[in-house]
Amino acid sequence: MCYQIAVGKGATADGSVMVARSCDGHSGAMALRVISVPRMTHEPGEVVKFPSGVEIPQVPVTYGYVAIAQFIKGQEIEEAEGGINEYQVSAGSSSGGFLNEAARKVCPRMETSVGDYRMTMALQRAKTAREAVQIMADLTERYGARTDNYMIADPQEVWMWEEFQGRLWVAARVPDDCFAVEANTVRIGEVDLDDPENFMGSKNLISFAVENGLYNPDGGEPFNAAKVYGAQTGKVRFDIPAPEYDRRRIWRGISLMAPSTELDPEEPGWVYPLFVKPDRKLTPRDLLNVMRDHYEGTEYDLYAADQDRYKYSEMHLNENRQYQFSPSWNRERVIGISRSVTNWVAQLRGWLPNPIGGVLWGGLAASWANAHVPWYAGITRTPEAYNIGINAPGGISEYDGNSAYWVYETVTSLVNLFYRNTIDEVLPVWKTWEDQLFAAQPAVEKTALEIYRENPALAVDFLTSYSNIKGVEALEMAKGMIPKLLTIIARRNTGI
Repeated sequence: MCYQIAVGKGATADGSVMVARSCDGHSGAMALRVISVPRMTHEPGEVVKFPSGVEIPQVPVTYGYVAIAQFIKGQEIEEAEGGINEYQVSAGSSSGGFLNEAARKVCPRMETSVGDYRMTMALQRAKTAREAVQIMADLTERYGARTDNYMIADPQEVWMWEEFQGRLWVAARVPDDCFAVEANTVRIGEVDLDDPENFMGSKNLISFAVENGLYNPDGGEPFNAAKVYGAQTGKVRFDIPAPEYDRRRIWRGISLMAPSTELDPEEPGWVYPLFVKPDRKLTPRDLLNVMRDHYEGTEYDLYAADQDRYKYSEMHLNENRQYQFSPSWNRERVIGISRSVTNWVAQLRGWLPNPIGGVLWGGLAASWANAHVPWYAGITRTPEAYNIGINAPGGISEYDGNSAYWVYETVTSLVNLFYRNTIDEVLPVWKTWEDQLFAAQPAVEKTALEIYRENPALAVDFLTSYSNIKGVEALEMAKGMIPKLLTIIARRNTGI
C-alpha cells in the first residue's frame, strides 16, 4: 500500500541520484527503528534464516548500512523499509502490485518467497544497484516471487523492479534525465531483454506468457509486461475502484514534478508515461513535498470538493464545522496518507566519499506530521529512542513511550483526528526546521569533507554526532508538540 519515486542523476539539481518512498503499512500497529549496522565478517557455515522458512548461506562479509527497519519478535533478520549501505546502494521495501485475473490463475504465489527481506540482502551484499538487482533475481528465481516492486539505486543509476508471482520478474533502468513514480501497480511496459544496459528480466518472462495464453506474439502488438500481467481496471482493495486507489497517485506525482505534462487523471495507469522529464531539476525537498501531498487545489482535494461525493464525509465535520479529520480519510487514496509508518528520501552522490555522499532524509509516521532527519550513510550509531520498537508476527506493535516511532505516531494520531485545528501547529514547524537543515547541508558536508581528507574516521564521528543531535532535537520537538495539541483538542471539546 506504498508509494515510490526514483530520479536519475541528470534530473536532479545537484547531480545526485534520488529515491523516495512512503511505507503505508499498519500505522500505529507497526513500530519501526532507525538503525546503524556495521560491516561484519562471518564464519563458514553461518546461514541467513527468513520467516518463510528459507535458509541461505551467509557471505563472508556483509556491508555496513543505515536503515529504517522493522523488527519482528522471534526473527533473526530485520526488514529494511529503506536504507543506504557503505557503497551508497539504496534499497527499500515494496509498494506492491496486482495481477490481472488471467495472470493470477497461472502465476502461483510462492510461499517460499523471501519478499521484502531481499532489500536487507541488497544492503548487506551489493556494491552497485545493478549488482543488487542480480542478487534479487537469484533469490527470486530460487525461492519465488510475490507481487513486489522496488526501486534500487546507487550514485550512478536507479532501477525499477517488478514481479508477477511464480518466478517471473523484470527490471528497467530509469533514464538519467527522467523520474518515475510507482504506486500499487505494474508499470514497466515494453521491454527489450536484448538490451541489458537498460532492461533485465527472467529468461521466460515472454515465453511463459505465450505458453499460458497471456500474450499472442502474432497479434500485432509488442509484448507489454504491464498489460500482460498487471491489473489496471476494476476494484482492487477495500472496494475502492482502481483510479482512486493507485492511478490517481501516479497522475498526481507526475503532475507535481512535471506540470507541463498534460495527463487525464481518469486514464488507466499504463497510459501515463513511465519515465518523465521534470519541468525543473528536482531536490530532496521536492520529493518530500510530493510525499506530503493530498491533492491540494484539485477537484480530488477532500477540503475543496463536494463533501457528498466521499464515503466518509460524515466523519470530517461536526454540526458546528469545528472538526475535520485528516484529508487521508478520503474516498481518494492520497499520497500523504495518515497510516504511513515511514517516508524518506535517499540522496546519493558519487563525487563525495561514501560516508558523506549518501544521506537518508528519514521520517517516522505520517509525512505531514513528522521530521525528516539527515541520517548519513557512514554513521556508526543512532539515538537510543530510535532503536526501540518491536512487532509481533504479523507486524503488530503496542505503544511504548520510550520509542521515537511512537512519539511521532502520537503526533500523527492527534493531528489525524483533529486535522483542521492542529495541523498548523505541526506542519509549518517541520517545514521550517527542514529548511534550516537543507540550508546548513553544504556547510556541514564541507566541514565533513575537510576532516575526511585528513582523518576519515574522525569525519565519520563528526557526521554521527550531527545526525544524532538532529535526531534527538526532532524527537524533543515532537514531544513538545503533544501537550499543545492535547490542549487545543480539550478546548475545542469544551467549546472554547
